[in-house]
Amino acid sequence: LPKSEWYKSKDDGLEKTTIGDQNLDFEITRFNGNAQPYYCLVDPSNDSKTLVKPRAYNENIEEFIKFLEDGKAKFNKK
Repeated sequence: LPKSEWYKSKDDGLEKTTIGDQNLDFEITRFNGNAQPYYCLVDPSNDSKTLVKPRAYNENIEEFIKFLEDGKAKFNKK
């Protein structure tokens, strides 16, 4: 990332210089987790609030589709 987009994490005090570091920091500070991939459907008006419960990787395609559909339904209720 360009230096202008780097920041110091409030969680560990370290500078986050890559998109991967920043995504992991977001996951840890907002959702107290660090699994990758970790799926979060975030409310676009409030990035501290999720539309549905976040989930870690799972190979069950039907469950993942349900996760996405539930998030879409919650978003459309707004």
